Amino acid sequence: MFKVTARTILELGSELISSDAIAFYELIKNGIDAGSGNGVTINFDIVLGRRDYQETKSQILSEIRDADDENAPDLDDLKEELSGKLNTEADELWESAKEFIEEADTHEALLNALEEINALNSITISDTGSGMSLTELDTVFLVIGTSSRKNEIDAAMAGGKSHAPFLGEKGIGRLSAMRLGDRLSVRTTKTKDKNYNLIDIDWSEFDDSTKMIQDIDVKPKKGPKKENPEFSGTDIRIRKLNADWSEKRVDRLAIDDFSLLVDPLAKASGQRIAVFWNGKRVNFRRLEKSFLSHAHAMVRGQYRIINSEPHLELRIEINNLGFEHPKEVSIEVATVDELSAALIGLQAKRRRMNKRDIDYTALENVGPFDFQLHWFNRRTLRRFSSAGERQALLNLLDQWMGVRLYRDGFRVYPYGAEDDDWLDLDKTALASKGYALNRIQLIGQVEIGRLQNPELIDQTNREGLRQTPEEAILKETVQFAVERLRDEMNRVTKEQKDAKEPFIADETRTVDLEKRMKTAIQSIRKVVPSEHREVVQELELMREEFARYAAEARERIADMEKDADQMLAMAGIGLMVEVVAHERHRALRFSLGDDPGDAQHVAGDAFLHQGVVLVRVVELGLL
Repeated sequence: MFKVTARTILELGSELISSDAIAFYELIKNGIDAGSGNGVTINFDIVLGRRDYQETKSQILSEIRDADDENAPDLDDLKEELSGKLNTEADELWESAKEFIEEADTHEALLNALEEINALNSITISDTGSGMSLTELDTVFLVIGTSSRKNEIDAAMAGGKSHAPFLGEKGIGRLSAMRLGDRLSVRTTKTKDKNYNLIDIDWSEFDDSTKMIQDIDVKPKKGPKKENPEFSGTDIRIRKLNADWSEKRVDRLAIDDFSLLVDPLAKASGQRIAVFWNGKRVNFRRLEKSFLSHAHAMVRGQYRIINSEPHLELRIEINNLGFEHPKEVSIEVATVDELSAALIGLQAKRRRMNKRDIDYTALENVGPFDFQLHWFNRRTLRRFSSAGERQALLNLLDQWMGVRLYRDGFRVYPYGAEDDDWLDLDKTALASKGYALNRIQLIGQVEIGRLQNPELIDQTNREGLRQTPEEAILKETVQFAVERLRDEMNRVTKEQKDAKEPFIADETRTVDLEKRMKTAIQSIRKVVPSEHREVVQELELMREEFARYAAEARERIADMEKDADQMLAMAGIGLMVEVVAHERHRALRFSLGDDPGDAQHVAGDAFLHQGVVLVRVVELGLL
């Protein structure tokens, strides 16, 4: 029988939950899986920043060590400085912190007060879902890797249901709390319970190399009576926080992560996420379909399995490539043979391209999925939008750029993150001709489902999907769509922009411009003070110079048109001479007989050659 040390739990949590964003992702997902009708609420109650806590602690310890140093700050100065670092927005926590500081009469007491203040900071994740009973806290919450949800998902899959009952299934999300802080308190209740059910965990107790996991005494207990007998839900409170959760950082987390956790383009659901910092609502904008209407090009794809064969339908729209052209819409359908060639191809070729081998069965096993990619030309946004609108669009583009992956409406990490290029868009853009369809110009998402795509499985460490043939098909299908979009954009450019437009001479335009310039200068002369008259004179000289150059240009254009007409006429004459020469040669051969060695035949051929040479000379304009 294996024995497990207590520290193994800490190691397991740190390996599986690699970032704060992933920790919140798991805790939010658990709230949604509990069936919370109001979504999930996250409260950051922060009275003292972690950095301020560490700096103040260092100062107090230094003062205790150097008690005899006359230059060291005295107790009152330290208390005043600490009070100034408190967040006044914390209201009741601020008042409690002030009391702790005021009651401290020694440096040691102030150090204890500082620890009490630090313990006031907390993050609370709340939901109004089904909650947990006292028994479930013991048999489910405290069991790492429970299989109850996986069993229900497997049953739903076997029953042919279209939507998975849960987002999670591995039973490790509860380890997310240790990433955020050293203390965990859970308060939960089911509708039928009369009381709250409680559990408290101090993760620092697990950091003892001499203890086995069974040596840590963690037991659920019955809590106070519920205020509302019908209430059900769970509060997960985390204290002794491991990071500095300032208002600015929470705002950034909300924009970069919380705003993108739920599929922004799906139908409205109960997956609401509300974030508060010291009671203040943190607002973050979600991706709106109206913003996507500004996209300059778009491809939308549907991958389906029809009669056990894969089909891919692409709808490509070319709206605005930065020059005048009609809107282009095309619909393409790729069947099994075309998909086999485009996505699988020859095994030798895949190896040369450093791609994994793919079995043909993966085309079917991957299951149905949808995707959409919207291309924004940043250069066009700068050129055609007003300053305010342009900056707003660029800010939104910066927030939502990239291609994310959603399963059952909930994001799969790390796809679409700032440093993630899972589709090799940047690499491909550098190596391709024409338009650059890189990450900073694309907003997109791929939509899969747990039941529809059972072979697309998360890695346990939440760092993407496992590398399987089906995962490769998903990736290369989207890459294929990007290439088709680029091909269509290049085609439209070649047909519309690169086609030479006929030049229409209009002498009245330059004449009209000269008149307008002259009128404008005369108006300026009337209002400009005498000491600035030399500027007006300079404008007048510039106008005259422009008029002179315009006249010379018109004369040159007229000469070029005359030369072109003459060249065309001479070429016509040359062609006529060639026709006459051939006719005369034919007549000579007819009258002189059929002996090609006859001297007269040679003379006729020489005449023809001279005529052809004359034609080429005339065509080249040398006569």
